[in-house]
Amino acid sequence: MRQILQKTLKELGREIGDPIFLGLADRETCESLAFVARDGKDCLAASAILGDMLSHHERAMEALGRAGDETFDLAITTSRFHVLVVPLEEVRCYLVLFTDREENLFLARSLLRKHRKVLSGIVAGKVTHQNQEVLSC
Repeated sequence: MRQILQKTLKELGREIGDPIFLGLADRETCESLAFVARDGKDCLAASAILGDMLSHHERAMEALGRAGDETFDLAITTSRFHVLVVPLEEVRCYLVLFTDREENLFLARSLLRKHRKVLSGIVAGKVTHQNQEVLSC
């Protein structure tokens, strides 16, 4: 599974542009399932913290009486970066993208959403390298 996730994340990263970091992590443990990083940057600790933030967001929604509302993504923009956290609810995982401000955030968001189903299928064991090409369309 890890090998096909790596390949898929690399392809997705190329579509986005040149992300600083693109990773997939388990929602329960915040453990990385696969990632690609520019220049060997280690963003795993930040990715785990963002997973905690996603959990806090869900608790905040519950406190507001909005439990069950689907979260499409959480976006953070700093003076230098865009950060997107995209939950994959079907498999209790999340995608994390760190990209430069020069990258198109709308395009990155659209591409991450487009590939959610394939990534979920890989984690669930429903997608193999033989049928990945068909499902990614």
